[in-house]
Amino acid sequence: MTSFVILGAGGIANKFADAVALLPDVSVKAVASKHIEKAERFAQKHGIAGAYCDYEEMLKQEKPDAAYIATTVNFHHDLLLLCIRYGIPVLCEKAMVMNSAEAKEVFAAAKSANVYVMEAMWSRFLCQYRGLIAKLNGTCRNAEYLAVIQSHSYAGNLVFNRVIRPIEMFGYLNVRGESRYVLK
Repeated sequence: MTSFVILGAGGIANKFADAVALLPDVSVKAVASKHIEKAERFAQKHGIAGAYCDYEEMLKQEKPDAAYIATTVNFHHDLLLLCIRYGIPVLCEKAMVMNSAEAKEVFAAAKSANVYVMEAMWSRFLCQYRGLIAKLNGTCRNAEYLAVIQSHSYAGNLVFNRVIRPIEMFGYLNVRGESRYVLK
C-alpha cells in the first residue's frame, strides 16, 4: 500500500483525497494545514487518521511514501524543499514554483537527494488528450491542434486553458520525440 500525506487542506486537496479513495492500493495517512481545525475537518471528511498544523511534524511522524502539496503557490518552494530534505517524493500542485530561480533550487536539491518531484499537471493524463494524441498524424497543423485542445479545455482559468495547457501539451509531444507537432 502506497501512503500519501497532504500538505494543505483547501479545495484542490479535496479532489486529490477523493481521487486517492478510488485507488485500491493507495491511501492518505495524514493532512496538515496552518490551522489545526481545518486539518481536522478535512481528515474527518475523508476518513484520514492524522491531522496536523505543522507540516514538518507530519512528515517526521507519518514517514509517508509520498507527499502531495496543495497549498497556495507562495508556499510551494519551501514545502518542496522540506519534503526533499526528508527524502519524500512529492507531487506538487501547479504552479510548482514562483520563478526559475526557485525551480532551479528545487530540482538541484531533488537531484542531489535522489528524490522525485513532479508538478501535478493532470491534463496530460486525461483520456481526451491521450485519445487526441493517438489521432494526431504528421499532417496536423499547429493551429488545428491548438483549436482542438482549446475546445476540450475545462471551464476555469482562461489563461490556463488557452495558454498553459496547450503549451504543456506541445511540450509533452516534443518530449516523446514527435517534434513535428512543436510550435515553430
